Amino acid sequence: MNVERVEVSRDAFLRTTGQLWKVIVAALILPWPAVAIGLWEFRQLGTDQSDMEAVVAIGAMCAIAASIMLLLFSVRCPQCHTRLLLKVMRAPEGLDALTAFLNSHQCIECGFNPR
Repeated sequence: MNVERVEVSRDAFLRTTGQLWKVIVAALILPWPAVAIGLWEFRQLGTDQSDMEAVVAIGAMCAIAASIMLLLFSVRCPQCHTRLLLKVMRAPEGLDALTAFLNSHQCIECGFNPR
């Protein structure tokens, strides 16, 4: 298997436990509105921009960032309740740890296999 290619198989841990949607929404969907709001806000910069407009845009970007964090930190093992993505983010292997986790069929902490 190519280690750089991430394929979340039908029997992968995240898919089997019903948590894959959290990773997809947090990593692939939510960043786009934050980027769009940021780009729009930077294009509006100028002396004629209202303070409230900037506050609302920054607040929206912060809310999106908080939603991303909440979704990622809510990925847990149903058995040991370990926050799995927090553990993966702290792993010394870096991106390889994330790839291994997405390809995994069991909990990386306790070995629980939901199949």
